[in-house]
Amino acid sequence: MLDKYRLVGSSYDFLSKLYSGNVIHDCKLAMLREDTIGKGSKVLFAGAGQGQDAIRAAELGAKVTIVDISPTMMKKFGQRLARHPQKDQLDIECQLIDILKYD
Repeated sequence: MLDKYRLVGSSYDFLSKLYSGNVIHDCKLAMLREDTIGKGSKVLFAGAGQGQDAIRAAELGAKVTIVDISPTMMKKFGQRLARHPQKDQLDIECQLIDILKYD
């Protein structure tokens, strides 16, 4: 399968910020607050990109599942997660699969 993000994956966040200011990022994080997500929550991110929002949900105590079809974007997420100071305490499962095939 062709990875459509192979060329833009490394600059995905930058392009998003360039396009919208910080509106896309702010919108993604708007619902990820302590009063909406917490211990015991389960959150599925389909097409999670580089995963800032998925990491935020896990920081709030949620069990997070990321499903993405792009190996490039999953790699970018893995790199971001690897740099996180509490990566070992975050409950995040990654699935490299088409969301329509995810059970």
